Amino acid sequence: MSDIFFNFDGTKWEKFCEKMMRHHYTQPYFTAVPADDRGDCGLEFFTKDGSIFQCYFPDPQYSMAEYKKHVQAKIRTDINKLKIYESEIKKFLDDIVIKQWVLLLPENRTKELISYCNTYKKKVLEANISYIHPADFTVKIETADSYPASKTYALKYGDELINLPFKKIEEIELNTFKDSSFERNISRKSGFISDKPENFANSMTSKYLKITSYLEDLRFNYPDTYQDIEECGRMLLGKMKDLIDIEGMDPDVKFIKAVRDQNEREITEIFSSIISKFNRSELSYGYIAKWIAECNMDFE
Repeated sequence: MSDIFFNFDGTKWEKFCEKMMRHHYTQPYFTAVPADDRGDCGLEFFTKDGSIFQCYFPDPQYSMAEYKKHVQAKIRTDINKLKIYESEIKKFLDDIVIKQWVLLLPENRTKELISYCNTYKKKVLEANISYIHPADFTVKIETADSYPASKTYALKYGDELINLPFKKIEEIELNTFKDSSFERNISRKSGFISDKPENFANSMTSKYLKITSYLEDLRFNYPDTYQDIEECGRMLLGKMKDLIDIEGMDPDVKFIKAVRDQNEREITEIFSSIISKFNRSELSYGYIAKWIAECNMDFE
């Protein structure tokens, strides 16, 4: 599952999908069924072009077998409701003819669900449901990646603060990083900054690799916020350099703590309503690691 949905549940997923699809179709063409009634008829949203949408957020801990079983049960149960509640659904569709039934998932983990959807497409057509197009109808699965612009919009303007995980650094990444110019910068500067240079270097290496991975995830999933963070980062990196070059501060542990506090204040002031407290805290140290790794200035 995409890391951006790691802390979602069914309710958060449904709210996200509604915001995404409302943006994609725009107000005149999109209708959301009131939340209290959604489970009754087997549809959550419908559109003027003839699409019905259901949302489902499978437990991320499901094995593949459990995942298939639960998603198939969701498809089967809600598709059957199209016939069971035919007269009621037809009333609020008015004269809209439905051409597709779509299940919105965070990810599609198996191609077998495509075949399963095709099976239920045939069942729907055989049922002769009055509001279903008799020839041009399909059952399918889509993910947020099917609507990239609207996915970005829903993530940016949703109720949830950005809270991407900082991934664990694998041994292969550490081995690849060894002997790079960035690794040499960290190693050389750690001797000036800390009286425990090896521990400090290991910590900065980990934080540097983590923030690099985090910023890449941010760039892909929240491109606008990524640009803002990068601009903020350039400002922070410039301030760190000025503290040494202009204000004459010694690059020691006290300096690192002062910069960490400064970074945290700046990041919180700009991003407190956008990015989670945990992410902001990690970014504060992460930009120190970037400065140590990427800036070629020598400490004396």
